Amino acid sequence: LFRSRCQAGRKHLKGLRERLAQAHQVVAGRLLRLGFELFHEPKAGMFLWARHPALSDPMALSNQAAEHDIMLGPGHLFMADLQATPWMRFNVAFSMAPALEAFLHERLAP
Repeated sequence: LFRSRCQAGRKHLKGLRERLAQAHQVVAGRLLRLGFELFHEPKAGMFLWARHPALSDPMALSNQAAEHDIMLGPGHLFMADLQATPWMRFNVAFSMAPALEAFLHERLAP
């Protein structure tokens, strides 16, 4: 029974990793098409860091997004000193939502 559960758990985790890697590629592609620059292009992971050349204040964009029930992560929230930064942290799983892509396209598309 234990061995069977371990195998099922490993299979489940493998499936989650594969789905997250796919989502990672999709979100990275969307951000790039919208004119974002990726900080780094890892093949997987829960987050992507990106900045947009037309975006001077990620916090303002985050506040606008919140009015549409979209949560964005301005980069300064993840800095030890809370120093302003043009970078944003995108949660890959949540960034698959069509509403986010539409919102960003409306505000930032070239």
